[in-house]
Amino acid sequence: MFLLNTTIDDSSPLISYAPVEGWKAYGLEDLDGLNSTGYYQGSFTSTWNANAFATFQFNGTSLSIYGGRRKAYGNFTVTLDDVNSTLSSYSPNVQDSPSLLFNAQVQQGWHKVKISNDGTTGFDIDSISWTSGMGNASPSSDPSSFDNSPPSITYTDDMSEFSWAPTAAWRRNSESSNGRTTSSIGASMNFTFEVRPNFTSSYSVALDGSSPRAFSANRIRSTAILYYADNLGPGEHTIQIHRIVSGSTKRSLISITTTPEQA
Repeated sequence: MFLLNTTIDDSSPLISYAPVEGWKAYGLEDLDGLNSTGYYQGSFTSTWNANAFATFQFNGTSLSIYGGRRKAYGNFTVTLDDVNSTLSSYSPNVQDSPSLLFNAQVQQGWHKVKISNDGTTGFDIDSISWTSGMGNASPSSDPSSFDNSPPSITYTDDMSEFSWAPTAAWRRNSESSNGRTTSSIGASMNFTFEVRPNFTSSYSVALDGSSPRAFSANRIRSTAILYYADNLGPGEHTIQIHRIVSGSTKRSLISITTTPEQA
């Protein structure tokens, strides 16, 4: 079994913040006296609202949450699969680099996380990391649902939106004219698409016919993972990306990296 480590920024669509107006994103250009130079991708998202929370789901064996420690910060609660852990992000001195606020080891599988601010003191999230065991595929389900089914566009592997690296590591499937296969460790496929004005900042993703899961891209400040899945098992897999509502201009990149199959 191989271990895959993944880190997402606070602006990732995979993290949902509520209430939306209760959280504020900070970057290098709008620090207002705060120092975030040591933060992952130079940004963090903070709240001063009591009971404001962020939610996240992951498939893996461990979870790490990073954020700031400051004099004006206080207690927060992490709920991992209905188990609460109350912690503190208080520090007598402002720290230029984020700290490990929470870490847990769990069984391989899908897990739900909720991060709540316990009072009117401050709290921020810098990044979330998790580790997945790769190679022993097991069925998983997406608990999210989305009732609307907007029109979709089908892309084939010979279109310019796809790039294959290295090219020699990929070969066309022998059983069909579409699709490519690789057995090279580290080979990757990139799919690039552009969302123009009057297009969308919200989207849904459906994997292998599962119920679509909705995301919002309007918080993205830099390159971000738009969707994540692992341990899919051998065989053909289909991913559908649907537009939901109109919004601001975004340009996004989907990257798929292969891992060696275990005997």
